[in-house]
Amino acid sequence: FATDYTRLDEEHDVLFAQILAVSQHPENADNLATLKKGMWDHFQYEEQRYCAVPGYNCVDHKMKHYKFWVILDDLQVPVGCEEINWSKNWLAQHIKNTDHGYKQRLIGPDSGENFSGALP
Repeated sequence: FATDYTRLDEEHDVLFAQILAVSQHPENADNLATLKKGMWDHFQYEEQRYCAVPGYNCVDHKMKHYKFWVILDDLQVPVGCEEINWSKNWLAQHIKNTDHGYKQRLIGPDSGENFSGALP
């Protein structure tokens, strides 16, 4: 799943681990809240990075995030297996089919603390 951008790849790994934590304890509201915050912060940073690329179709990428986000944000505990599998599969497909299309196209190296959201 590597995009070859350190921060993005590290955040992707953590997001999968957060999904796993929700799957192991679907009744745990803190785990779900952690996943939601992690996903939100990741999307903010990723959109900032990708939207800085000249000629990049930023609107479509943001819409993919938005369509996922509105469903994720609406989830409540206990989280069902269907929703857990959906979120894991969505993230995997998004990385492979969308994020990988921009390997070596981002401007400059990653920066900032993981999950700190968009840079100022």
